[in-house]
Amino acid sequence: MKRRMGRSEFDALADEELGAACFAPVLPLIRAKPDSIKQEVYRSLTAGQRALFMYHVYVDHAKHSAEQFYWRTAHYAAQPNAWAELHRGLNVFGATGLARLLDRTKAALADRIGDAAPGDLDKDEVLSGFVGALYEEFLRCSADAAGRIGLAIRANPSDFVAFEEREA
Repeated sequence: MKRRMGRSEFDALADEELGAACFAPVLPLIRAKPDSIKQEVYRSLTAGQRALFMYHVYVDHAKHSAEQFYWRTAHYAAQPNAWAELHRGLNVFGATGLARLLDRTKAALADRIGDAAPGDLDKDEVLSGFVGALYEEFLRCSADAAGRIGLAIRANPSDFVAFEEREA
């Protein structure tokens, strides 16, 4: 399940792009699949790939809007195993800024964990302003995390990449 690529492609990718490139082969295996299939794929990954999986499954959805950030964070926080795996993944990559932000967000949303719903931000101006500020910080922290992920992949490429012997 490692990303196949040539050394020149690997070297040419920006650190911020490398994680997404390495996660790309997993996407067709999990997109629109039942949870049982997603769990099977997850279990088949290396520890580094699992960390990358958790980062992308969370961030790739949460980054689209403050509403998605709010809902995804509340959703993950309501699932102790998923929350722990997300944190474990962030720690693998040294993304402590994002991990701390998520903890602060979870604490701030404690009364909404498990009850978050689409439209909550439209109905509550104070909540919307608060989540909007956290979302802006989330965008900065997740960009920093993407760079850290790239550096970690460069330090341990064999966990994520299968280099092609001969480049075209």
